[in-house]
Amino acid sequence: MKHNLLITIVIIMLFCSFQLKAQEAVFVGTILNASDSIALEGVHIINKSSNIGVVSKTNGSFSIMASPNDTLIISSVGFSTYNHVINKSYFNVYLHRRTYNLENFTVLPYKDYEEFKEAFTQLRIQENPNPINKSIYVPKEELLAAYQEANGGIIISGGISVILGAFNKYVQDKKNYLKLLEQDKKQAAIDEKLNSILLMRITPINDVETAEYFLTYCDFSNYFILNASEFDLHKEIHICYDEFSRYVINN
Repeated sequence: MKHNLLITIVIIMLFCSFQLKAQEAVFVGTILNASDSIALEGVHIINKSSNIGVVSKTNGSFSIMASPNDTLIISSVGFSTYNHVINKSYFNVYLHRRTYNLENFTVLPYKDYEEFKEAFTQLRIQENPNPINKSIYVPKEELLAAYQEANGGIIISGGISVILGAFNKYVQDKKNYLKLLEQDKKQAAIDEKLNSILLMRITPINDVETAEYFLTYCDFSNYFILNASEFDLHKEIHICYDEFSRYVINN
């Protein structure tokens, strides 16, 4: 009796599996610009249910395995992300240009006021009532040549050493400043690709606090964020969200 019951359960499970598999089909769509109906190439399309993704072709078309009522997440740089629920075997999707609203800001050559204040203090030139001492005057070319060889062991005393020291500090300060600018540029690129607004747009998360906690939970590396394509980034976000919802949100 138990053996017959087990066989019956297996048959029912296989039948349900075949039924679900039978619902899957190839759906074909075309991605168009909403403003002029021009086909869009390279748009990422992800099936939220299966995490299967494809990219639109030159003529904007794509095909993807899905079931009726599956949700497709459609995204492209410069356009607003669109969630499309499948209800037809062939359909068009119109993407709208994304509008970026930036806060007003002032561009300065320094990271902050304290850095500007320090640089300004160091570069202040005091008037010298005494005439230039001709004995310490050297042409610019010679001064630069001496600076380039300074790390090779050349020691220059007197007024020239003071000039070289100031010149060396200026070069080092400039390197530090450029390094800070590069770090800021890198962080801005990371924040542009992965932020709370993006998470709330492509996942069920609907508040900034949860989105910030989700970012901490996933802990994507800066290298991955900067080098991953939009498709790969969105895919990893959805994979991490499935785990996040099971172990954090539902507990």
